[in-house]
Amino acid sequence: EQTALDADASEKLALQYRPELAQARLDQANAGLDVQRARNGVLPRLDLVGSYGSGNTSNLGTLASVATSTTYLSDTTSLRVGVQFEQPILNRAENARLRRARLAEQQVGWSVSALEQSLAREVRQAVVDADRQWQRIQATREAVEARTEQLRVAQGRFEAGKTTNLDLLIVQRDFIQSEVDEATARIRYIQALTTLYAAEGTLLERRGISLELAKQEAKDSGNAQ
Repeated sequence: EQTALDADASEKLALQYRPELAQARLDQANAGLDVQRARNGVLPRLDLVGSYGSGNTSNLGTLASVATSTTYLSDTTSLRVGVQFEQPILNRAENARLRRARLAEQQVGWSVSALEQSLAREVRQAVVDADRQWQRIQATREAVEARTEQLRVAQGRFEAGKTTNLDLLIVQRDFIQSEVDEATARIRYIQALTTLYAAEGTLLERRGISLELAKQEAKDSGNAQ
């Protein structure tokens, strides 16, 4: 039977279920994280530091700016709390890393957009092909009906002695060919639907196959062995 097809709905399914698009979007998200990490590398740094010890306070490190407050709890112990601020002046390596990360993110974004457009074209073409194959089924059905009527008339004429055996065989051959054409059209329609569902990324679900279920079955089979 004819399957109702909607190109817009199929396109949405493809953008949701196609695994290569999901991978591309994951790469895009990772590229965004790389940009964030690189951006953090060029930002000023402000830290809260503290120390507790005996004797003289230790050096807090070499910083661009240090502000501390020391409290002597006793003759031998002290508590030191402060903030340290660091502002990169040139930081060429980090700036170059940020530029590379932004360029990579832009390139990944272009790749995702191109892939989305490619999948949309693929799905819509699959819908067109499926519709065309269904129209072919309709045409072959009509041809079978016409050849059936021709065969009935030819058999009547042959039985009445008005045609030869060769004429009847030719009509029978045409009738058989029309049935073959109809069966071929049905097969190609099923193939076109299968291609469409694969383009949507829903073929397994439509065939009742779940990846999680398959993994569980494989695990159970392994445990049984």
